[in-house]
Amino acid sequence: MALGGLPIGLLAFGGCAAAWQAAVGGVAIAHDIALDGLALAENANNEGAKQFMAGHDFVYDIDFSPDRTALAISLTTQRPDIQFFNTANWQATAAVPNGESPEAIMQLLYSPGGEYLAATLRGGR
Repeated sequence: MALGGLPIGLLAFGGCAAAWQAAVGGVAIAHDIALDGLALAENANNEGAKQFMAGHDFVYDIDFSPDRTALAISLTTQRPDIQFFNTANWQATAAVPNGESPEAIMQLLYSPGGEYLAATLRGGR
């Protein structure tokens, strides 16, 4: 799996994503499945592509707290959410659902002191 501005891989998620199996991004190009802005693939922005993506959990972004004791992971699930882990034992400590929004949480960023976590939804909200 590849993440970033110009990710390329089997699965790719980012601004201009290219993949063999599935790509999601502003520009998504793949052999099998592509979703979002400009999508080019055998299954592009159709119901089959949406069902495939809904049936799999993918990581959109991760961020460590400034003191490295916690890890926040943005996942695509049936409803996108954020999961938190204690890095001392890698046990899940919390999960924060994304409410009623179907939008993916694309970016996570801890504040410098670690007391806040900012999240950006697809579309910049």
